[in-house]
Formats: sequence, C-alpha cells, structure tokens
Amino acid sequence: MLVKIKINNLIFISISLGLFFYIFFSEKNIILLFKNKKIIQENKIIFTNKKNIMNELENKINRFINSEISKELVLKEKLFLKNRGDKVILYELDK
Repeated sequence: MLVKIKINNLIFISISLGLFFYIFFSEKNIILLFKNKKIIQENKIIFTNKKNIMNELENKINRFINSEISKELVLKEKLFLKNRGDKVILYELDK
C-alpha cells in the first residue's frame, strides 16, 4: 500500500514538473502570452484612436460637401474656363 502511494506521488510530481517546464520554458510560454496580451491592448488603443480620427475627418468632409462653399467651388469649376485655350461650347435648349 505504501509502495503504491509512493509510486502515485512520484508520477504526480513528474507530471507536475513536466507541465511546469512546458508552460514556462517552451516556445509558447506563459510569459510570451502576457507580453502579447499587453501588445494587443496597446494596439487596440491605437486602433480606437485612429478610428475616432477617421470618424472626425469623415464628419468634416460631409459638412464641407453639404456647405455652400463647396457648392460654389463646384459651380465655379463647371462654369468658368480653367485655361485660356479652353473654348466655350454653346448648346441650344428646346423651349
């Protein structure tokens, strides 16, 4: 009976040591896991900041497109000649 307990304890200790070495000294150890988790959290913060900046820029672009200034710029671009060599084409409209 005592021999079985010693064998079971020896097996338990060897498995525990094996798992301990695997967790802390393998290629994918627990320390790398925590480092990667920290890097992922930092990247999430950077991503959310960039996403907020992108939303702000999109809002500014939409406000500019809907403003009177952009409409005036589009009209000036369409109506006025850009170069001195441009020619005006006149169309007759049906009345």
